[in-house]
Amino acid sequence: MKLQRLLAAATLLAGCAGPSPGPGDAPSMDTGTIVGEVGDPRNRAKLHTELAAAYYSRGSMGVALEELRTAVAADSSYAPAHGMFGVVYQELRENQLAEQSFERALRLAPNDSDINHNYGWFLCQTKREPASIKYFLHAIRNPLYPMPWRSYSAAGQCSMRTNNLKDAEEFFVRALRLEPDDPAALLYMGQIRYRQGNMTDARRLVSRHNKLVTPTAESLWLRRSSEASLTEVASLGVGRALAEARQAQGLDLADVAQHIKFMPRQIESLEAERFEALPGPTIARGMVRTYARFLKLDPGPLLERMTGHVDAPDATPQLAARFSQPVPFSDNGRRSTLLYLALSAAVLAIAGGVVYEWRHERPAPEFVAAAQAPEETPRVPAVPAQTASASATPPLAAAVEPTPTPPAPAKETGTPRTVQDPVAPRTAGANRIVLRSFSLVIGNAQHVKVSYNERAVDLQPHVRVEVARFTLK
Repeated sequence: MKLQRLLAAATLLAGCAGPSPGPGDAPSMDTGTIVGEVGDPRNRAKLHTELAAAYYSRGSMGVALEELRTAVAADSSYAPAHGMFGVVYQELRENQLAEQSFERALRLAPNDSDINHNYGWFLCQTKREPASIKYFLHAIRNPLYPMPWRSYSAAGQCSMRTNNLKDAEEFFVRALRLEPDDPAALLYMGQIRYRQGNMTDARRLVSRHNKLVTPTAESLWLRRSSEASLTEVASLGVGRALAEARQAQGLDLADVAQHIKFMPRQIESLEAERFEALPGPTIARGMVRTYARFLKLDPGPLLERMTGHVDAPDATPQLAARFSQPVPFSDNGRRSTLLYLALSAAVLAIAGGVVYEWRHERPAPEFVAAAQAPEETPRVPAVPAQTASASATPPLAAAVEPTPTPPAPAKETGTPRTVQDPVAPRTAGANRIVLRSFSLVIGNAQHVKVSYNERAVDLQPHVRVEVARFTLK
């Protein structure tokens, strides 16, 4: 019968379990799922820990402690039991016993998200807020943690206690991103918006909080104060609303100027509503919008209140009349234009004529070598074929076979040689001259073949820009 009562109590507790409304009201303790026989020590420890959590939520701290002692007696290494001991001792103001229980639970299960969250909340309640943030964030790192927004919300509340509104705002934003209906995050985020002067958001957040849970005195006061401030702000001018929001956040003109990149005198003009001192109506509205967003104010109502003060007159008729007028051109301008066109045409005609004459009078590339004046070489009377053949040293004949472009005549230097005249027809024993040595300059060398002593001469090594220059000895 006792075993059946334990099973029934565990079933009832599991059916009633749910997320607690606040970090310190009823801390959750995930004791796992019962597997195997109930007589197993670990399963008995789980059952008694769950019963202790149920009695704790009902305010029966003595019975909760008895169940936890039974759980630890069944399995002293069961970390959730020691963690629940810390929660109960914290409620009983036994802070030393509570800290010892939390530390032992963390030694047994350092990555347990519920134990880390509850120990972080214990540190926050005992005025060790900076140290508590580490345990909240450690609980959130566990990917299996089912309620990370709960730890974000608790971290935000502990940051607010140290007046660290920047970190607190970030924690509450993350909590509401994961759970938009978290009551604690809604209430404290409404308080932050109220301090920042953003009464519209403050009223919206606290109104949602009051719809989800029973309104508290704090939440009712916050709603009424935000509504009263909205009514008061609506009667203020744009500049007064911006100035009061800035002062409520403890900012001076230099801080604002540094963040939104405005000059201090421009911010003073905005707060004094001297919009005529700003560059223009459109820029003035943009500056008000930027300033309001920096102060976390809704820019819409402020821009509506600017209507009639900075709206620029409709310039469409003036612009249409201006562009409908003919563009004036003076007679001097027309004459200058015609003179410029005439001079341009004359210059182009002259340039074209020069280019035409140059292209037609320029010698063709293949006659470049031939156009060069050869050095004067003394002519030697032709020697009969019989005499040439009887000489001790047989003459060396260099025969040049011309292509469409004839090569240039040879320059005389060095020892005597016999070469065939490249221009005259090649006949036996005719048109031969004797030279000591000679240099050749041949144009259009790519298309010329030269043979010397019945051997072809390679012109390619001597070619520079289609002209071959070399010496035959």
